[in-house]
Amino acid sequence: IKNELESRDMLNSEFIDPIVLSEIDSMHYMGNSAIEDAVKTMRLDSSSRVLDIGSGFGGPARVLSASSNCTTTALELQPDIHQM
Repeated sequence: IKNELESRDMLNSEFIDPIVLSEIDSMHYMGNSAIEDAVKTMRLDSSSRVLDIGSGFGGPARVLSASSNCTTTALELQPDIHQM
């Protein structure tokens, strides 16, 4: 992820767009369209709270929050992902 951010000249940015970052760190199929479908189907908004279990690097959780203004908690249990 660090190398990809560096290649896009985004490594030292104060703000990194979560949608752009998801292109680098999301580890799921169907991309952000699946997340957008979930936001609509569940009618997520700023009063919603989401627990993302098995969140990987947190890409989908960030996109959920950015798309709906919901509060998202990301939980990843695999130690190898934490070490990255």
